[in-house]
Amino acid sequence: MAAPTTTIQDANIGATEARLNALVANDGGAACEGRFRYRSLTISSIDETEVIEVYNGDGSVYYNGYIYLTSRANPATLTKIKADDYTDVTTVELKADGTNVNFVDDIIEEGGYLWMGCQDGLLYKVDPSDLSVVDYWYMEDGSTELPMWRVYFLCSDGTYIFCGGTNWEGVRGEVGRFQISNQAIMVKESGLPANSRIHSLIEDGDYIYGHTNAPSADKRVFKIQKSDLSLVASVQVAEIFCDDVVQDDTYLYLAGHSDTTNVVRFRKSDLDRTDLSPSIDKDLDGQVIHNGTLLTLLKFAEGGLHKMAVIDLDTFTRTAMLSLKGLTNDTWRTNELVLSNDYVHVHRGEHPTTGYVILGAFNKSDVPPAWVETSWANGLTTDDPFSADITGLTQRTEYEFQAQNKNEDEGDWSTSKFFTTGFTSPLPCFLRT
Repeated sequence: MAAPTTTIQDANIGATEARLNALVANDGGAACEGRFRYRSLTISSIDETEVIEVYNGDGSVYYNGYIYLTSRANPATLTKIKADDYTDVTTVELKADGTNVNFVDDIIEEGGYLWMGCQDGLLYKVDPSDLSVVDYWYMEDGSTELPMWRVYFLCSDGTYIFCGGTNWEGVRGEVGRFQISNQAIMVKESGLPANSRIHSLIEDGDYIYGHTNAPSADKRVFKIQKSDLSLVASVQVAEIFCDDVVQDDTYLYLAGHSDTTNVVRFRKSDLDRTDLSPSIDKDLDGQVIHNGTLLTLLKFAEGGLHKMAVIDLDTFTRTAMLSLKGLTNDTWRTNELVLSNDYVHVHRGEHPTTGYVILGAFNKSDVPPAWVETSWANGLTTDDPFSADITGLTQRTEYEFQAQNKNEDEGDWSTSKFFTTGFTSPLPCFLRT
């Protein structure tokens, strides 16, 4: 017996309720049953900080209950914010031996300390309790290699801090390795084309991975051996990618940084490339992996709403596009996503007039969005319509729904349709005079 098929039709929509409608396209040769499933595509409950006066905040990391934000400023600042409720906000100007620290890019945690890379090829070690600089080192090893001019990105395997940036002339990508136990430093030119500024860095096993960005026309995704910092492989790419590279056991995931680009994965073993389907084709900035899914932010709001793509890692397909309705003020641009114990934090910055930043948090349980299934309607045959009434919906919220039929076998879920609930105005209040 063949499994039945379904034709989804429409929804009759109210403010907090809807009737979902579908049709049995083919019962598969026996009487069948029908049902629906639906889910919200809007996250409305998002807590936000006040505006944080961190100019051009770029790097962020979660550690021990706090989020730490760096700034590309002169002098640079470091901000510490309690992640659970956005209280206890502390911002300090970073100083080392009484001298200002300038233009901090990336920040990571390793061994109970914060590590930051910045201009002038310096690697800083910072105490997270009071934000004081514990020590710092120039990323140079005294060899014939030019010292690093700017340390853009960092990663660590617990033994080494790896640095990615450019050489002193700023014309070729360099990688550095700092041994935590004895402060031994190795710096090498990456072997990548001229003007290859390293723009992301991540480690796994025996290798470090990342990508380069403009100004070079010859942009690359690369794989470098940890033991001697030699280039193992690289592949040319046309896109400019944002700096938020993430990984699972098999793949690297990069997000395009222009309005015609997509999310792309590269297999670690051979850097073989796969493009996301369906394509996003938007300027993207901010990625994390959570609960088996890749979450990727659209950099600019659309129609007054910030959006976030939800991507299934097993199939590498986009399964939802969520509206982050709870984020206020659509002039802020997204920059990064940060995970804490219970929340996903949206780090927005580059405010067009102040350059300051703002954080917003929503529950981890909100993503990926969960399906709610209705009860089965029975006694159906080919061409029979069926419906389900659902209540308790949220006003002014987008929903996705699908339908399914079964006889002895379950049919596939139908293609999706979408609806947005209405709004019930409160009753006016009249005062007797």
